[in-house]
Amino acid sequence: MGVDFADVNHDGFVDFFVVDMLSQDHRNRQVQVGDLSPYVSHPGEILTRPQIAQNTLQLNRGDATFCDIAMFSGVEGSGWSWCPVFLDVDLDGWEDILVSNGHRRDFQNADASAKIRQAISEGKASFNEPGKIMDLFPVLKVPKAAFRNNGNLTFTDASTQWGFNEEEISHGMALADLDNDGDLDVIINNLGGPAGIYRNESDAPRIVVRCRGKGKNTAAVGARISLVGEKFTQTQEVICGGRYLSGGTMERCFGAGGQEKFQLKIRFLDGTSKVLSKIEVNRLYEISSQ
Repeated sequence: MGVDFADVNHDGFVDFFVVDMLSQDHRNRQVQVGDLSPYVSHPGEILTRPQIAQNTLQLNRGDATFCDIAMFSGVEGSGWSWCPVFLDVDLDGWEDILVSNGHRRDFQNADASAKIRQAISEGKASFNEPGKIMDLFPVLKVPKAAFRNNGNLTFTDASTQWGFNEEEISHGMALADLDNDGDLDVIINNLGGPAGIYRNESDAPRIVVRCRGKGKNTAAVGARISLVGEKFTQTQEVICGGRYLSGGTMERCFGAGGQEKFQLKIRFLDGTSKVLSKIEVNRLYEISSQ
């Protein structure tokens, strides 16, 4: 499904999160059956892309290898998921995870599949009418998911606490500061319903960085921004699109995380870099590579 990247543990290496279709609900896990067969990787098969029937959080070990820690972190299941987004929702300096969920029909539902097979055998349904067969599967409206980063490689489900638990069929998700208060709000499209707009109401200190690039790369896409604090360093990259059917603002927002003294380091895609000291909270810094 979707993928997003962040340094979840502030070690300077980029980790990434990939979503699949494992439900959070125990009952659904018993009813929904995947169609994935065991996969064996053979040497030289560099073009194969095995699917894992759960979310995977790939922790960068720093030696060009990764380790899946989704089960340990508590983020292995989020439903029939589409778009994961790393976003520091509570502005505590640690990037949390938001996930859009749902599908037009629950095609993994084993009970519905059994009823369809019975209906076909009795002549009450036919593969010549795929639309009618599809309607026999239940609609899959499930809550969106929000996982709070605890700062120790584990996450806590904060969907209800953050008001991010409506049961809808959600796909794309974009970020933008809609009310100019220095944090990023969330916009989600919902199949068959109105779009969802979620305003971030955190009042914690924050720092916003807007980069300007050279030539046609006016937004400095690819720039790597590091906010160096007294206790830890946060790193984000300026991206253009990259998420499932979505593209948001180019501004990067950092939570202060209880720190007061900061240094800002930016490495632009053309190899140039800039370092700014005495960075203050609750400010927007616009920095050009010129």
